[in-house]
Amino acid sequence: EDYAITKNMIQNYIKDDIMLKPVEGKKKGYNKNHLIFVSLIRNIKSVIQTSKIKKIFKPIFKDMSTTEDDVVPLSEVYSSFLTLNNK
Repeated sequence: EDYAITKNMIQNYIKDDIMLKPVEGKKKGYNKNHLIFVSLIRNIKSVIQTSKIKKIFKPIFKDMSTTEDDVVPLSEVYSSFLTLNNK
C-alpha cells in the first residue's frame, strides 16, 4: 500500500475541512498539529471515507482554523489512536 502524502492531498484535507488550515504568517504554515492530522487522516482513510472522517472529527474539532475550541485535545486523540493502533 502506498503511504505517500502529496501536497494535493493536504490541500484537499484542508478544503474538505478535516484538517487544520495553515498557520498564517509562517513561511511553511504547518506545525506539529498538522502532522498529527495528516497521520490520523492517512490511517483512518484506509477504512473510512473522507466524508465520514469529517463527520467523526466535527464534534471533536469544532473549528478547523484553531485547536482552541477542541472538545478533546488533539494530542489526547492522537495518543489514544496510537494506543489503539498498537493493540
